[in-house]
Amino acid sequence: MNQAMDNNTYTAEQVCLKCGLAPYILRYWELHFEELRDAAGKRKTFYTSNDIALVWRIKRLLYVELLTVDQAKKKLRSEKLFPISEPGFGSAAPHRNAPAQEQVQTQETVPVAERSEPVQSAPQAIAENQQPVAQQPAQPSAEQLRAEQRRRYEEAVQRAQMERRKVLRRRQVEAAITELRELRQKLG
Repeated sequence: MNQAMDNNTYTAEQVCLKCGLAPYILRYWELHFEELRDAAGKRKTFYTSNDIALVWRIKRLLYVELLTVDQAKKKLRSEKLFPISEPGFGSAAPHRNAPAQEQVQTQETVPVAERSEPVQSAPQAIAENQQPVAQQPAQPSAEQLRAEQRRRYEEAVQRAQMERRKVLRRRQVEAAITELRELRQKLG
């Protein structure tokens, strides 16, 4: 029961485990992100690898880039021109709403500068304690995401407490002003 039905579909529980989410968060996102619902607009029973990639993208937009749900929805809408077919890979086929590609004029020959030194391969660079040229950017770990989420929650609590204090002070000042006006009317 804990395995996927086949290699391409996953249950909501499996998606939550893969993406490090609580189930209620996934269900909440389904309410706000229509891309996570099925064709009839209802909650999905099974998810594809594309859906998992979308959940990761939403998680990154909300937790790492600190966008609001509305901002994340707008960003996803703008990214629909380049749909994701597999996690981490763009689709090879152009999307139907994608702008038409312009014809590029190519030259018959392209001049290439010759290198004076040979380029080291990655195994040689590692053997010589050097860094290879191209490295993949690291994805934030689940612990880093939880720590960031905890930090954001604590900041939100502090902001709410400060706002509450401001409201209480404002009420006290308004009460004092009202009391002074009443005294002025009695005296004057």
